[in-house]
Amino acid sequence: MQAAAGSQSVQWSTPVDRLPVADDIADAPAPQTLALAIGFAIGMLLNGTMASLYTLVSQSYPVVARTSGVGLVLGVECVGAMLSPTVAGWLLDASWASAQLFLFYAASLLPAIIAVVARHYRQEAAATTPL
Repeated sequence: MQAAAGSQSVQWSTPVDRLPVADDIADAPAPQTLALAIGFAIGMLLNGTMASLYTLVSQSYPVVARTSGVGLVLGVECVGAMLSPTVAGWLLDASWASAQLFLFYAASLLPAIIAVVARHYRQEAAATTPL
């Protein structure tokens, strides 16, 4: 891509010489559009999940330690939010494919899913167990 700068012409030296615009996304093949839509939906669902986990976390601690417990969880979440893009950058620099990176992050959600489901079944079992 060349751009006129006065009487000189400038050649961009980077491979990313043009940012995608809405027209590029609209004209994208179906798999790319589907991947974009799925990525957007997953981001929205993860955001909603994190908001609902605050309620679960607050119920997990006794009243005297509730604010400290929720504060600890928020601190761990912030550290994860800072480390996640850094780790992704390291893995991409180590020549990981996008699919491998997505699988890595999806697999990291499994312990959280297991913990929430296990908590649900423990509460159900406690509610149905006679005293």
